[in-house]
Amino acid sequence: MTRPPSAMGLLVFLFAACGDDGGAGSGATGTDGTGASGTTAGSTAAGSTTAGSTTSTTSGGSSTGTTGTSGTAGTTAGTSGTATGGTTGDPVCAMLPEGPIDPEVVTMVFDGSEDIAFDGLGHIAGKQGNQLVLVDAAENVSPLTNMPGQTLGLRYLPGGDLVVAHAQQGRLVRVEPSGASTTLLMGLDGPNGVYADFDGNVWFTEIGGDRVSVLRPDDTVEVVVEGPEAAAANGVVYDPDRGLVFYDNYFTGRVAKVTVDGGTFGTPEEVGTIDGRADGMVLDACGNLYVVDQGDGELYRFFLDANGDAVGGPELLATFPQNVANAQFGRGDGFDETTLYVAGMPGVVYAVPVGVTGQPIPM
Repeated sequence: MTRPPSAMGLLVFLFAACGDDGGAGSGATGTDGTGASGTTAGSTAAGSTTAGSTTSTTSGGSSTGTTGTSGTAGTTAGTSGTATGGTTGDPVCAMLPEGPIDPEVVTMVFDGSEDIAFDGLGHIAGKQGNQLVLVDAAENVSPLTNMPGQTLGLRYLPGGDLVVAHAQQGRLVRVEPSGASTTLLMGLDGPNGVYADFDGNVWFTEIGGDRVSVLRPDDTVEVVVEGPEAAAANGVVYDPDRGLVFYDNYFTGRVAKVTVDGGTFGTPEEVGTIDGRADGMVLDACGNLYVVDQGDGELYRFFLDANGDAVGGPELLATFPQNVANAQFGRGDGFDETTLYVAGMPGVVYAVPVGVTGQPIPM
């Protein structure tokens, strides 16, 4: 398919040269304890797999994909097929690999981890039983803290603390690198997706409360949208360049956006719909939006214009053999930054090379 123009295309040169279960609480705090369309698969080293990818640097016209570059952690993932260039003058955003892309297993060490997060230091944070753990590219596991019960969204704050949506206890938790944990917010109705920005704001959804909110660094909470427009709100991502918050409805597959102007929020507008259960979302450096279908185990991509509107319908990028719910771009030693790592409750993490880096995020 012809790649639509990418208004965010220039960003890639600057940057590169998300549960299925269903009133915000007060900001109470307390200490809880311490504590490419490629079908060729690369080899595995040290028990883990990291996907690498190659995209053509020709703008305009068509070119046949080449084999992938050697990935870290001793693996290689190839790309094949034809990618058609665009007209933006940005060879990366114009030549992204088309779907379907065959996912590759990276690790199976997690258990009950609906989401994952990269700390930028060579680790993936995730759930293993009743513990949050850190796993490196060689699958070495380091305990972070005890956290019994279901956890959903995971994201890093500026400075290296991890924010956890502890759904079973209706709270957001901050976990320090030492393992010490503090409750950020209590009394939530199914906290699910979380997204931390560079200003220290935590954007989050409540799938049971039909609400999208933001927790400010001063512990105040502002509601972005609630009620029928935010029914079964699940994934959430903030786009500071466009001044938008994107979120989705789990049961209908609807993706929507809300304009953000300081503490003023606009009226929700529909971006598009996937045919499935819309869960976690992530943006790439070209401004494209990726949505995980938790119900069917699929990954979709929306090409967006400068206003955050979809250019065409969603593209099916990958289908997975097991349940998946969230996706994050690789960051840190041993993980490829142009690959999406997709995870879900069964604990398997898959690699999908997409040929572009992710939107910059804290870690």
